[in-house]
Amino acid sequence: MNQYYSFFDQTSDLGIEVMGPDLESLYRNAALGLTDLITDLKMLKSIKSRIVNVQAEDRELLLREFLAELLYLFHIENFLARDIKIIEISGTNLKAELSGEPIKIGTHRIHREIKSVTYHQLCIKQNESGFKARFVLDI
Repeated sequence: MNQYYSFFDQTSDLGIEVMGPDLESLYRNAALGLTDLITDLKMLKSIKSRIVNVQAEDRELLLREFLAELLYLFHIENFLARDIKIIEISGTNLKAELSGEPIKIGTHRIHREIKSVTYHQLCIKQNESGFKARFVLDI
């Protein structure tokens, strides 16, 4: 099991479970897990930073929107985050600082193409050890 995420069975897509002791860690771990699924996280450097802001109706949709924003940055700007600092988080708003670099062919190997973060099985639950999220990636 990777330190950020684990898989669950999902026909033709990729089911992901992420845990964190608090919501900040949960969102950070989900973002790092997404990056790690695309390329080797250890090969990325933190040479460029950017701030992202996302809003949604609840914390599940906020997680989906945050991950969708990371995928957007990858698909449009070839940017992947190595370090993620959650600056501000509430049930409906998230502000984060992403540090990473643009993907370079020859330096970075793409493991898999992730098309989108779906709404299927999207959930966040709290238990005695913290938070656990489940979501499905369209690959």
